[in-house]
Amino acid sequence: MALRRLKIVVILMALANLLALGFLLHLKNDSRLPFCKTEKQIKYIRGHSMEPVFAPEQEISAIYGYYACHKVERGDIVLAQVSNNENPIVKSVKMIPGDKFHVEKNGEERWNIIVNGEILKNSEGSAYRLDEKKALLLESYEKQYGGLVPEGKYYIMGNNPAGSADSTRFGFISHSQILAKVEP
Repeated sequence: MALRRLKIVVILMALANLLALGFLLHLKNDSRLPFCKTEKQIKYIRGHSMEPVFAPEQEISAIYGYYACHKVERGDIVLAQVSNNENPIVKSVKMIPGDKFHVEKNGEERWNIIVNGEILKNSEGSAYRLDEKKALLLESYEKQYGGLVPEGKYYIMGNNPAGSADSTRFGFISHSQILAKVEP
């Protein structure tokens, strides 16, 4: 009888531990928790690449630490540090790990980016148009990665369909290059 009670207690304790672990993992996405510290800093937009989403000199909030506890989502606007820029840049995340992509010529000496079967478009619904040089860079990634965005890599772009200083020039960025989530 005592052995049976002991087994029941051990089983109940194991279940309680599993429930507690699941609860903690669920809470990990709650930025109010102590291990999810964020810091909001005021920044100002430089340049025109995110118009009309953000205007030049517009004040924005950069939430540092946000992505330590949240996934980077397609469509997020981020502050990123890229090696060829002294200052961080503000861009929109257009491809995330696991997305399927390829480049398709549109007949006008320009190429479209196809992501998950859809032509990639900016916030106004205009298709991004790559010149040959930018298309070749993305085609090289398509061959290298089998047309799938690799784990831990992201493709970020400005809002200008003709391009800007973004992944069309420097390629995929890593998660560590994403400094903050940006909000108006």
